[in-house]
Amino acid sequence: MALSDPTISDAGSFPIFESHTVNTQGDIATFLSQFEQRPSVVYFKGRDPARPPRMITTLLHGNEPSGAYALQRLIECKVKPIVDCYILLASLTAATTPPLFHYRMLPEHKDLNRCFLTLSGTDPQTELANRIVAYIESIQPEVILDMHNTSGDNPAFSVTHKKDEQHATLGQLFSPYIIYSSIQVGAMFERDFGCPIVTIECGGANNTLSHEIAFSGLHHFFQTELDELNQECDAPIWLEDPIRLELVADTKLAYADSPCPNADLTLPRDIDSYNFGLLEPHQRLGWVGKRGKDIFKATNADGDDCFAALFTLRDNQLYPAQALHVFMITTRADIALSDCLLYAVVAHDE
Repeated sequence: MALSDPTISDAGSFPIFESHTVNTQGDIATFLSQFEQRPSVVYFKGRDPARPPRMITTLLHGNEPSGAYALQRLIECKVKPIVDCYILLASLTAATTPPLFHYRMLPEHKDLNRCFLTLSGTDPQTELANRIVAYIESIQPEVILDMHNTSGDNPAFSVTHKKDEQHATLGQLFSPYIIYSSIQVGAMFERDFGCPIVTIECGGANNTLSHEIAFSGLHHFFQTELDELNQECDAPIWLEDPIRLELVADTKLAYADSPCPNADLTLPRDIDSYNFGLLEPHQRLGWVGKRGKDIFKATNADGDDCFAALFTLRDNQLYPAQALHVFMITTRADIALSDCLLYAVVAHDE
């Protein structure tokens, strides 16, 4: 049943469900159906409710399910956190619109995780972002984890706007790889909530290992003091100052084993196998059509055009201009076109 919490302001309120009242029987679709497609919060009562709580958000994108799978298992195992913990399920309508976990956001809707900096507008996604911000500010958490998946084949990693021990500790609950980025796209982790906030990318959305990583990391997060987590961590693997490679809006993108005649860019079907690998200048990324490099936009955090420094075209083929670490390459054309093709970090000699 829903729990009424008078400390939550009307502007930021969501239906709140006590964890012990939530039904975990059945598959993930059955589990999510009880929330009736409404953004909702599941509340886990902590052993010391007088302390500041911890906040987890998931399903900001409807096609990224690991946080939801982890939530179902956390309730099933009756985990008792050391402090109050809140898990917010955001884009439940997108997630549960058939086919399950297909839609990042509903057609014609904004990307919710691009609405958190300006918070201006009357569209549904910006209004939901405002409600999420108001809710988080009302409970004043000590830390925030934002759970995501990648749409391509990736190992788990985390992303943060601050490079310090607190943020590294949270990211290392899930992976040693941490991306330090100052690029601003309107994502929730870019907003200052007055506490550490880290985006957790649990791995590929369709990989059961990603769901296991989400569950095991959150289970440990629920039951461990932050200073104890600091003591457990080895040195993280930082990847700093990524470049975001985007495609212009009218690009015709294809995935195939050879160049498609009508495509502006053809990528290999297994292009996501490059994720988190070292990409050398001799390794082809794809085939480019008649429009050449005009379809690409590669910018750093300052908005500078970095395409020529990082990529080159040879014989109508796209190559790295220097050794790069690349990640978040997707094999879904809709996401590559609406968000970005990949992120890249220059590989420096150790």
